Amino acid sequence: MKLKVILGAVILALCVAVGSAALTLFGLQHMENRPDRNEQTTGDARRARTADTVEFIEITNLIITLKGIHGEPRYLLLEQALVTSNPEDARRTQALLPALRGAAVGLLNGLPYLDVRAMPVETLTQQLTARYDEQLQQLNTSKPFEDVIISKMVFQ
Repeated sequence: MKLKVILGAVILALCVAVGSAALTLFGLQHMENRPDRNEQTTGDARRARTADTVEFIEITNLIITLKGIHGEPRYLLLEQALVTSNPEDARRTQALLPALRGAAVGLLNGLPYLDVRAMPVETLTQQLTARYDEQLQQLNTSKPFEDVIISKMVFQ
């Protein structure tokens, strides 16, 4: 009797293991063909951009003066990366860095420290992107980068 129970439990465990493995393989294969729902890039940009073509142009050591609670100066060290998809756009982005640095400083300089400190990174990224778009429009040039990534924020 005990042998039947043990044998039944082993067979049941084996069936569960095989079923789990089959479902896992099916799920992995099915999920590979499915686009990421969180990705905000258009289909054309996704197809055009590969790991070989993505370049990051860094904006480093951007120090911005913020206004403290009692008017004292507070500082933000901001570092960003601009995402480009070909060498020509990377070169153009590099050439535009002084204007982009100035746009970032112009956007944030003098803002209240607590407001900037409480701002989500996504909100700051959106505001910087909008300000960069305005700056590029003023310079009458097209946008050579696709995305802005904030890589470091240090408050003091």
